[in-house]
Amino acid sequence: MERMPGPDYVRDREALSRLLDRWGVPADAYELDLRPVRDDGRLVDDVVMIGPAGRKWAVWYRERGKEHNRREFDTESLACLDLAMRLRRYRVGK
Repeated sequence: MERMPGPDYVRDREALSRLLDRWGVPADAYELDLRPVRDDGRLVDDVVMIGPAGRKWAVWYRERGKEHNRREFDTESLACLDLAMRLRRYRVGK
């Protein structure tokens, strides 16, 4: 069984994207670039998001245009780890 990642493993959003892809997490379950609209024109909603928050990084769930369960972290890698842990349910059987 693959070990769960640590903060050094998901050091940035690019590494996080590769991990989520390897786990088979659907791309419409998260947003790493703070885009308000997807490439297909749909609003980004019902997703876990990550982004800068002043000198920190934040992770939250966006539903119906509102933030829920927002947490802030001192580093991008810790925020990426939190986002990965929120989406770990998709890795069942991997």
